[in-house]
Parts: sequence; structure tokens; C-alpha cells
Amino acid sequence: MRIESDWKRATVSALVLLLAIVGLASAQGPTIIVHNPVTVANPGIPLEIDARIEGMQNIGNVVDANVRFRTVGSSSWDFIQMEFSLDELVAKIPAEAVTTEGLEYFIEAEMDDGSTITYPATGAESAPVSVTVRSGDEEAAIDSGVLILSPLPEETVRDTDLFIAVSFNPSVFAVNPEDVVLRLNGKDISKKAVTTEYLLMATLEKVPNGRHRVDLLLKVGKQEKLLRSWLFNFESLLGEVSYDETMLTGSLGLDGNSQQTNGIDQNRMRELVNVRMQRGDFKAQLYSRTTSEEQGHIQPQHRFRVIAGWPFFQVGLGDLTPKYSELALYGNRVRGAELKFNSGSFEVKGIYGEMRRGVNGYGYTVNDQITAAIVDSMGNVIGTETYNAYNYDPGTYKRNLAALRFGFGQENGPSHLGFTFMKVRDDTSSIDIDRPLDLQERIELGRPVEVAYTATPKDNLVVGTDFGLKLDRNRVQFKGEAALSLYNSNISERPLEDAENLKDVIWVNQYFEPLPAEGLTNDDGEAEVNAGELASSVISNSLSWQGKVRLRYYGHDLRTGYVFLNRSFTSLGNPNLVNDDAGFYVYDRIRLFENRLYLNAGYRNFHNNVQNNSETTLTRQEISFGFTYITDAMYPDINFMFRNQTNENDGTVTEVITDTTAYNQDPTMGVVSFDNRTASNMNSFSVGLTHRVRLADTQSDLSLSYLMADRTDDYQDIGNSDMQFIGFTASTDYREYLPVTTRIVFSNSSQTSMDGLTELSYVTINLRGSYYLFDRTLVPYFNPNMTLGSGDYSLTYDDILPAGADPATTLRLQKIDYTRIDWVVGMEWRFMRQHTLAARISVSTYSDNGEYQYFDGSSADADIDEVDRDDYSVLFSYIYRF
Repeated sequence: MRIESDWKRATVSALVLLLAIVGLASAQGPTIIVHNPVTVANPGIPLEIDARIEGMQNIGNVVDANVRFRTVGSSSWDFIQMEFSLDELVAKIPAEAVTTEGLEYFIEAEMDDGSTITYPATGAESAPVSVTVRSGDEEAAIDSGVLILSPLPEETVRDTDLFIAVSFNPSVFAVNPEDVVLRLNGKDISKKAVTTEYLLMATLEKVPNGRHRVDLLLKVGKQEKLLRSWLFNFESLLGEVSYDETMLTGSLGLDGNSQQTNGIDQNRMRELVNVRMQRGDFKAQLYSRTTSEEQGHIQPQHRFRVIAGWPFFQVGLGDLTPKYSELALYGNRVRGAELKFNSGSFEVKGIYGEMRRGVNGYGYTVNDQITAAIVDSMGNVIGTETYNAYNYDPGTYKRNLAALRFGFGQENGPSHLGFTFMKVRDDTSSIDIDRPLDLQERIELGRPVEVAYTATPKDNLVVGTDFGLKLDRNRVQFKGEAALSLYNSNISERPLEDAENLKDVIWVNQYFEPLPAEGLTNDDGEAEVNAGELASSVISNSLSWQGKVRLRYYGHDLRTGYVFLNRSFTSLGNPNLVNDDAGFYVYDRIRLFENRLYLNAGYRNFHNNVQNNSETTLTRQEISFGFTYITDAMYPDINFMFRNQTNENDGTVTEVITDTTAYNQDPTMGVVSFDNRTASNMNSFSVGLTHRVRLADTQSDLSLSYLMADRTDDYQDIGNSDMQFIGFTASTDYREYLPVTTRIVFSNSSQTSMDGLTELSYVTINLRGSYYLFDRTLVPYFNPNMTLGSGDYSLTYDDILPAGADPATTLRLQKIDYTRIDWVVGMEWRFMRQHTLAARISVSTYSDNGEYQYFDGSSADADIDEVDRDDYSVLFSYIYRF
């Protein structure tokens, strides 16, 4: 008979078993991240991200949450940790990351049951949220002929008076001073400005503290044409401290949560300290978030950092996120100390600390006994011996990191050249687990041992260089980077005798990468290090690089680059890099209709097997196209994005004859087929509409988003799936009539997987009404949530009764049909100007009509004990701002 290959069936079976276990454990629905994606942003302004946790778990079950982000075209993800704000997770993507190159991000949350959920829910890293960043001031000045002199966009002005100044480029258009209109926060202040054909200046007194908007317009007939618009912050020095005095600002917070979920009681407390101090050019910040969830047998949950210094010298202590080089140290949290020195033309910075703490595992367990021959020095068998084979789970080794970077020029300046050195090594002494006596004796005697490691201590050294060059007023930009890595995947084994003196630099044994093709043995079969062969192997198998070019002309923002990550390149300082990968990308953004329409298009082509030493090569291609149309106030802003992603290798089907007699009688018998072909295709697109509506003195912010992804697999039907999501949000302010605001959030997510055997749909409805009392200082609210789940959850991967199974007792699928309502009330009270107290109480009710179906067609009700419970959650927080 012909046997269907191989690893596919084993993989599929394991997947089905996992899905079945998960399905039974969470039969009443998933835990999902509810988030309104941000698709348009302004350059240089922090991007605010907020999300909620809905489903069978809530925010109280979140251990850690991050927003991972990158510029379009980058291969490395950076991250910012999300903070807890009552029932929301909030974060701000830093301003320096929001550039006109465009931005991509996704949200990930680690739950207390060990699971990780993301937004988007599937394919978050391969199909993240795309953000179109509007033109920056540099591009806007080129197009509009207006250069902003003061205050700069997003600048914080500290002065007694506000000075506004712009210059006009007469080569773009001729300015009639009488036609220029200047507005501050919508108010016409043109009469306070002095305007010529080259310059506009205005000095304003008694400007209130806070955020302000400047609009510069030009009269064209009876209409007005917007030339420039920007935001800034103003802090008046009238009555405040002088430059040489100390300014101290910050907040102290406390929040707690007591809840019962799935019959399990949980209590949590968190404390937050965030203090900023400034005296002249000296600035310091203290941040600390402590939690009752901190435990010694897991990775740290406390977060703290202290950063202090001057523009030329800075010291950092605590949980830091250094970004030295994409190929060396990027996108990782390090708990340690960092020094930075910057003279303007020369920069040096270094860091030392822990990437993770040591946590003991389960240790040694016997998994087999081995009987082997005993051979004397002459090669004669003189007997046999039996010894234990072990599995070894050491846990997590403490991982130490040291890095140094020095550079010439400024990374954001016209040119720079930098060099990075990074060393990462796991501390084998951080795991306190003794070897079994018999194993220790055999190691000391030099006898063969059999140990299967579930985790091993590692060693890594990366050396790299990077450069940047900007020409023609930053319209032309070049960036390049190259790095070498030395890596050892298991330093629990002793180093080779010839490499003993190198172990402080890099540990060299049989687990070292990249190993020379000749191996580490000489002609006599003895371990030996050949320096020349080792160096040649490092250069040919580890050297990696990437280059980028950016061109900005005629409304285009064209970016292209090539990435080559060698087969043995490994950097423990950047966990997002995948070695043995190479390819190129091209992206372009076109600005049209006075920067109201942005067209985005891109192409990526990457492949593995960069050294052509594997049987197959997997090629991944992506074509993307999208547009953003910004209408300002008249019509909804529109955002559209389409992606097509293909994955295909050059594998083949290999048939091996296992029974010649049977095969000769029938060619379909006595044959085993091995199929290593891969081919899949995924199409996804998203549409978003946002609009602010003013009607009868009310203001409503509306957003509508739709996402769809469809994946087909040519060789595994189980890989076929599709997902759809639709979300709608309406926030309305009725303050002209009543001190009331309302918010309506609706979302529907549906997913079909396992070639249609599983079809699930979840609907969430969130309503919130807030009433403002005592000059909006006391805000009670009512915030009910409803979740409805329905569909079929297949417990098999092929809908076929297993051989020999009883159809009356073998489960085929689970029908999901439930309703969950969270009744939520809360309040927020701001008192004595600096204090804020908030509280929230939630009680959940369930109605479940789900059932299990068997292969004989019979059914049984779902276990009512799983849903007949009284879940509740009580949250409170207190913040003192100064």
C-alpha cells in the first residue's frame, strides 16, 4: 500500500491534539485583544496605543504586554512595554520611531496561563498594522514653500511670550501679505502678525500653558487654502522657576485587582513611581513599577530604571532597552548599567547587565538504559556495560550581556560611522542542580555518557560596523551595516584543549558555530583547532550585512534594501533576527493632492538556504499596496491596505520501495512517499474609515475597520483558513446639552480553519456612558460588555473516525453557543487638582447552550460546571501628580 508521508501526518496529529486540548479548556470562547488600529500618524509625535482584553480572561490575567514596532522595510522589531490603566493597556510608540518612512506595529500580551495573544490575532508579525505617517516638516517645506522657524512642530516652548515665525519661498509662489491668514487654536490672529512677501512674525503675550495649534492659510478668491498646520506645547515662565532652579514633576500611583475567573481567585497589587527632575541642562528620571506578581521562580516582573545626565553625558540603571545595532543589539530588555558620552562629533556608549535571571528546572530524569561494549586500548571488546541515559532540564540560565559602541558623527546627522562589540554568555553556575552520582563518575572517568538537553547554556560574540550618509538636504540617504558572529549552543561541555585559552572570548567545542567543513579533528581523529580553517569558516558562514537606500524626490519616498543573514549568524542581542535568510525589498510612498492622498506600494523577496547546502530552498514573496486619503473635516479619512504573501519551496516527492515483491505485483503497494514540498498563499486586506461629525452641537468620533485574511495551502488542506474582522466605534460628546459622553464599540471576528472543519464566530459589544459632575471632576460610568460565541470546533483533522474507535464514544466536534455579559460600573474622581482616584466593579453572567457531538450523530450538553460560576473583578487605582 502507498503510505502518505511522513512528518506531515505527525505534525498534523500533534496540532489537532493541541487544538482539542485548547478547545476543551476554553470552550466558552477565546481571549482576544480588542484594539482600534491606528492607521494615520503625524511625524515626530508619540503614537498612542490602547487595548482591552476580552473573553475568558481579562486584564487581570495579563503578566506582560508590549507593542512591537518597526519602520517599514526594517527586519528588526523594537518594543515598548504597555502600562495598566484600570481596564486598559496603554503605551506610546516613541516620537523618534514615527517617521515619514512609515510604521508597522502589533500588540502581544503574555497571560498568566502561559499563553500569548496578539493583535492582529493571526499572523501578527507577518501582517502587522500599517501606519501611514504624514509628510514631515522637511517635505512639507519643499512642497508648500513655507518653512516653519518658530515654534517647531511638537516643540515645547518655555518662555514668557510666544513667538511665531515662518519664511516664504518666492520661487514656489508669490505671497501677497494681505492674503495671509494666521490662526492660533482656530482664532484669527493675523492682525498681530507682521507679514512681508518673505516672512511672517508674531509675538503673543499671556498664552496659556498647554498644547496649541497654528494654521497658516492663503486667501484664494473667496476660499482659503491651507499652507501649513502644526502643533506645539507652551509652558509660560511667568511666575515659575528660573532656568537655574530645580523643576520636579512626576506621579505616584497604586492600583489593585481582586477577581475570580473560572472559579480561581486572584489578587494583585502594583505600585508606580515616575519622577522627572530638571535643573538647567541636567535631567533625571526615576521610573519604578513593582507588583505582587514578582516571584523568584519566574522572570522578573518588577520594572525600574534611573536615567540621569546632561546632553553630553548620561547614566542609566535598571531595565534598559539599548539599540546599538540591528545586527547586534536591538529590541531586547537588559537589566544593568549603561554609560553614554556624546561630544557631537564622537559618541561612545556601553552597557553591562542581565538579559534574564537564572531559574532552576526539573533537573535530570532517566529516560533509558544503554548497553554498550567495553573496548580496550587495542580495540578489543573485553566486556559490556549498562548505564543510564538522561534527559536534562536545567531551567533558564542567567544570561549576561556586555556591549560597547563608539562612533564618529551623529546617527541623525549628515554622516556617521560606528562600531559595535557585543558579548553574551549564559552563567552555568546560576543553575543549582547536581549531577546524579553515576553520571558524574562516568564523566570523571571519561566514559561515554548519554544526556539529552532540553536547554543548554550559550555563548555569543558579535562584532559589527555601520555607516550612514545623507546628501542633497537629506533627500538621498544611505545606510549600511555588517557583522560577524561567533556562537556556541552548549558551553556545558568543556572547551577543546587547543581552545582553552580562548574560552574567555568564545567557547570552542563541538557545539561551536560556524564549524569548519573539515570539523575539529585531525588525521588521527583527535580534537584539534586549526586557526586558519576556523577563521575561514567564520567569514564564509557568519559574515552578514544589510544596506538601505532612500530617495525623496517629486513627491516620492522610495526605499530599497538588501539583507543577507548568513547560515551561522546568530545574535542573542536581537531575538527577532532569523539566520540563513537573504533578500531585497522595495517600497514607495507617493504624496498627491497637497499631501491629502498617500499611495503606498511594496515588494519583498526573501529566501533561506543562502549557502545552497540544503536540499530545498524556501522563497517568500510579498506584494503590498495601499492608500490613505485624508479629507480633514468634510468627509471620512480612508485607509486601505492589501497584501499578498506566498511561501514556496523547490521540494519534491520521493518514493522509496520498502517491499519489492509487493511493488512488482502492484506499483501502488510496498512504497513509502516522502513529500517535502511547501506552497501556500495568503491574501489579506484592511479598510479603515475615521470621521469626526459635528451635529447639533454634539461631536462624534466614528471609526469603522474591516480586516480579511485568506490562506490556502497546496499540499496540506488542513492549512487552509480564513479570518474576518469588523469593528465599529462611536464616541459622542453631548457637553453642550448634558455633561454626558457615550461610547459604542462593536466587533465581530470569525475564523474558518482546518479546511473548513472549524468555524468560529465571536461578537463583542461594549457600551459606555459617562456622566460628569462638579465641573467634570467626578465621572461615574456604566460600561456593560457582551460577548457572544458560536460555531463548530472540530476535534479531528480529517473528520474520519479513527480505526477501531467506537463512534458512540468518540468525539467529532464541539458546538459552541454561549453568551457572556459583564456588568461594569466605575468612577473616576479628580480632587485637589493633583489627586485621581478610580474604581471599577465587574460581575459576569453566562448562558451556554453548547454541546459535544459524536461520530454516531449523538450529542451531549457541554459541561455546565465550566460556565455556571460567578466571575467578578474589582479594580481600583490612585494617582498623585506633582
